[in-house]
Amino acid sequence: MQAIEIETTIDADGTIQLPEAYRDRFGRAARLVVLFSEPAEPAALRPAPGSAKGRLVPAQDDDEHLADFTDYMK
Repeated sequence: MQAIEIETTIDADGTIQLPEAYRDRFGRAARLVVLFSEPAEPAALRPAPGSAKGRLVPAQDDDEHLADFTDYMK
């Protein structure tokens, strides 16, 4: 298998444009590895620790549930 490296664009319909020097290979099977110059999807921003302080309200008083964890807290 011959390896080549080219820089090209991907059209809106997903077509990859080959340089003129490689167009004689039309119709042949190929293995393709794509390296994007920028992330394909923006990375999700993680909230800073403590940023939800005052926004989250417990559904019930936590003190009554602490008894369930006394074995772990010894």
